Amino acid sequence: MASQHIVWMDNVFGGSFGSIAREKPVMWELLLIFRRSGLQVRRFSPDMKTKIPGNHPGLYGVPIQFERGMIPDDQMEVVAQRVNGLPILLDRPMLVVAFYLEPHGNMEEHSTDVPILFLVTEGKGFVRIGGPNGETREVMAGDAVLWPAGLDHMVWTEDEALSAIVIDGPPEREAAQ
Repeated sequence: MASQHIVWMDNVFGGSFGSIAREKPVMWELLLIFRRSGLQVRRFSPDMKTKIPGNHPGLYGVPIQFERGMIPDDQMEVVAQRVNGLPILLDRPMLVVAFYLEPHGNMEEHSTDVPILFLVTEGKGFVRIGGPNGETREVMAGDAVLWPAGLDHMVWTEDEALSAIVIDGPPEREAAQ
Protein backbone atom coordinates (compact mmCIF):
# COMPACT_ATOMS: atom_id res chain seq x y z
CA MET A 1 0.00 0.00 0.00
CA ALA A 2 1.52 3.31 -1.08
CA SER A 3 1.92 5.93 1.64
CA GLN A 4 1.17 8.82 -0.75
CA HIS A 5 -2.27 7.30 -1.34
CA ILE A 6 -2.91 7.24 2.41
CA VAL A 7 -1.88 10.90 2.69
CA TRP A 8 -4.19 11.79 -0.21
CA MET A 9 -7.07 9.81 1.33
CA ASP A 10 -6.38 11.42 4.74
CA ASN A 11 -6.85 14.81 3.09
CA VAL A 12 -10.09 13.68 1.44
CA PHE A 13 -11.54 12.04 4.56
CA GLY A 14 -10.33 14.51 7.18
CA GLY A 15 -7.25 12.75 8.55
CA SER A 16 -8.70 9.42 9.69
CA PHE A 17 -8.24 7.24 6.64
CA GLY A 18 -4.59 6.29 7.25
CA SER A 19 -5.36 4.48 10.50
CA ILE A 20 -8.35 2.69 8.95
CA ALA A 21 -6.28 1.65 5.92
CA ARG A 22 -3.50 0.22 8.10
CA GLU A 23 -6.01 -1.77 10.18
CA LYS A 24 -8.22 -2.88 7.27
CA PRO A 25 -6.18 -3.20 4.05
CA VAL A 26 -9.10 -4.77 2.14
CA MET A 27 -11.24 -1.72 2.89
CA TRP A 28 -8.37 0.49 1.66
CA GLU A 29 -8.13 -1.42 -1.62
CA LEU A 30 -11.90 -1.26 -2.19
CA LEU A 31 -12.03 2.48 -1.54
CA LEU A 32 -9.04 3.11 -3.79
CA ILE A 33 -10.61 1.04 -6.58
CA PHE A 34 -13.93 2.88 -6.12
CA ARG A 35 -12.17 6.25 -6.30
CA ARG A 36 -10.25 5.29 -9.42
CA SER A 37 -13.14 3.59 -11.22
CA GLY A 38 -15.90 6.17 -10.95
CA LEU A 39 -18.34 5.83 -13.82
CA GLN A 40 -17.49 8.01 -16.82
CA VAL A 41 -19.48 8.16 -20.05
CA ARG A 42 -18.27 9.72 -23.31
CA ARG A 43 -20.60 9.91 -26.27
CA PHE A 44 -18.79 9.29 -29.58
CA SER A 45 -21.61 9.14 -32.15
CA PRO A 46 -21.12 10.70 -35.61
CA ASP A 47 -23.03 13.84 -34.58
CA MET A 48 -20.14 14.59 -32.16
CA LYS A 49 -17.35 14.35 -34.76
CA THR A 50 -14.87 17.09 -35.64
CA LYS A 51 -12.34 17.31 -38.48
CA ILE A 52 -9.04 15.52 -37.80
CA PRO A 53 -6.26 18.09 -38.33
CA GLY A 54 -3.62 17.50 -40.99
CA ASN A 55 -3.71 16.16 -44.53
CA HIS A 56 -6.56 13.69 -44.00
CA PRO A 57 -9.38 14.50 -46.45
CA GLY A 58 -12.76 13.24 -45.28
CA LEU A 59 -11.46 12.06 -41.87
CA TYR A 60 -13.35 13.06 -38.73
CA GLY A 61 -13.08 11.86 -35.16
CA VAL A 62 -14.30 11.94 -31.60
CA PRO A 63 -11.66 11.52 -28.88
CA ILE A 64 -12.94 8.90 -26.45
CA GLN A 65 -9.99 8.60 -24.05
CA PHE A 66 -6.79 10.61 -23.56
CA GLU A 67 -3.94 10.37 -21.11
CA ARG A 68 -4.73 12.85 -18.34
CA GLY A 69 -1.40 14.67 -18.74
CA MET A 70 -2.12 15.45 -22.42
CA ILE A 71 -4.51 18.26 -21.49
CA PRO A 72 -3.25 20.97 -19.12
CA ASP A 73 -5.81 21.94 -16.48
CA ASP A 74 -6.06 25.48 -17.84
CA GLN A 75 -6.98 24.10 -21.31
CA MET A 76 -9.77 21.69 -20.29
CA GLU A 77 -12.59 24.05 -21.26
CA VAL A 78 -10.99 24.96 -24.60
CA VAL A 79 -10.50 21.28 -25.48
CA ALA A 80 -14.05 20.41 -24.39
CA GLN A 81 -15.47 23.09 -26.68
CA ARG A 82 -13.25 22.06 -29.59
CA VAL A 83 -14.12 18.35 -29.47
CA ASN A 84 -17.72 18.54 -28.21
CA GLY A 85 -16.99 17.49 -24.64
CA LEU A 86 -13.99 16.18 -22.75
CA PRO A 87 -12.70 12.70 -23.48
CA ILE A 88 -12.36 10.27 -20.60
CA LEU A 89 -9.06 11.09 -18.90
CA LEU A 90 -6.96 8.26 -17.49
CA ASP A 91 -3.45 8.10 -16.03
CA ARG A 92 -2.07 5.83 -18.76
CA PRO A 93 -0.19 6.43 -22.01
CA MET A 94 -3.02 5.51 -24.34
CA LEU A 95 -5.35 7.23 -26.78
CA VAL A 96 -8.75 5.98 -27.99
CA VAL A 97 -10.56 7.76 -30.84
CA ALA A 98 -13.67 7.05 -32.91
CA PHE A 99 -12.81 7.62 -36.59
CA TYR A 100 -15.34 8.48 -39.28
CA LEU A 101 -14.00 8.32 -42.82
CA GLU A 102 -16.25 9.62 -45.61
CA PRO A 103 -16.43 7.96 -49.06
CA HIS A 104 -13.22 8.74 -51.02
CA GLY A 105 -11.49 9.90 -47.83
CA ASN A 106 -8.12 8.90 -46.43
CA MET A 107 -5.72 9.18 -43.56
CA GLU A 108 -2.30 10.32 -44.76
CA GLU A 109 0.37 7.64 -44.52
CA HIS A 110 2.48 7.91 -41.37
CA SER A 111 4.12 5.79 -38.68
CA THR A 112 3.91 5.88 -34.89
CA ASP A 113 6.12 4.84 -31.98
CA VAL A 114 3.45 2.53 -30.57
CA PRO A 115 1.26 -0.16 -32.12
CA ILE A 116 -2.20 0.91 -33.29
CA LEU A 117 -5.28 -1.28 -33.04
CA PHE A 118 -7.87 -0.27 -35.68
CA LEU A 119 -11.32 -1.80 -35.07
CA VAL A 120 -13.71 -1.39 -38.02
CA THR A 121 -17.24 -0.92 -36.69
CA GLU A 122 -19.12 0.04 -39.85
CA GLY A 123 -18.61 0.21 -43.62
CA LYS A 124 -15.58 -0.88 -45.60
CA GLY A 125 -12.30 0.45 -46.93
CA PHE A 126 -8.64 -0.42 -47.36
CA VAL A 127 -5.61 -0.46 -45.06
CA ARG A 128 -1.93 -0.63 -45.89
CA ILE A 129 1.34 -1.02 -44.00
CA GLY A 130 4.86 -0.59 -45.27
CA GLY A 131 4.58 2.32 -47.69
CA PRO A 132 3.32 2.54 -51.29
CA ASN A 133 4.50 -0.98 -52.17
CA GLY A 134 3.46 -2.48 -48.81
CA GLU A 135 0.76 -4.96 -47.91
CA THR A 136 -2.80 -3.79 -48.66
CA ARG A 137 -6.01 -5.39 -47.41
CA GLU A 138 -9.70 -4.67 -47.78
CA VAL A 139 -11.42 -4.31 -44.39
CA MET A 140 -15.04 -4.20 -43.33
CA ALA A 141 -17.18 -4.02 -40.18
CA GLY A 142 -16.02 -6.62 -37.70
CA ASP A 143 -12.33 -6.57 -38.75
CA ALA A 144 -9.49 -5.72 -36.37
CA VAL A 145 -6.20 -4.45 -37.82
CA LEU A 146 -2.90 -4.17 -35.98
CA TRP A 147 -0.52 -1.56 -37.34
CA PRO A 148 2.90 -2.34 -35.81
CA ALA A 149 4.99 0.44 -34.30
CA GLY A 150 7.48 2.05 -36.66
CA LEU A 151 5.79 1.01 -39.94
CA ASP A 152 4.04 3.44 -42.26
CA HIS A 153 0.31 2.80 -42.32
CA MET A 154 -2.80 4.33 -43.85
CA VAL A 155 -6.51 3.79 -44.41
CA TRP A 156 -8.77 4.97 -47.24
CA THR A 157 -12.24 4.44 -48.62
CA GLU A 158 -13.71 4.26 -52.09
CA ASP A 159 -17.50 4.49 -52.53
CA GLU A 160 -18.51 3.61 -48.95
CA ALA A 161 -17.88 5.32 -45.61
CA LEU A 162 -15.97 3.58 -42.82
CA SER A 163 -16.18 3.96 -39.03
CA ALA A 164 -13.59 2.58 -36.62
CA ILE A 165 -12.30 2.73 -33.08
CA VAL A 166 -8.56 3.47 -32.95
CA ILE A 167 -6.52 2.46 -29.91
CA ASP A 168 -3.07 4.03 -29.82
CA GLY A 169 -0.57 2.42 -27.40
CA PRO A 170 0.72 1.80 -24.91
CA PRO A 171 4.04 0.38 -26.14
CA GLU A 172 4.43 -3.39 -26.07
CA ARG A 173 6.19 -4.95 -23.09
CA GLU A 174 9.65 -6.30 -23.70
CA ALA A 175 9.82 -10.09 -23.89
CA ALA A 176 11.15 -11.82 -20.77
CA GLN A 177 14.76 -12.90 -21.14
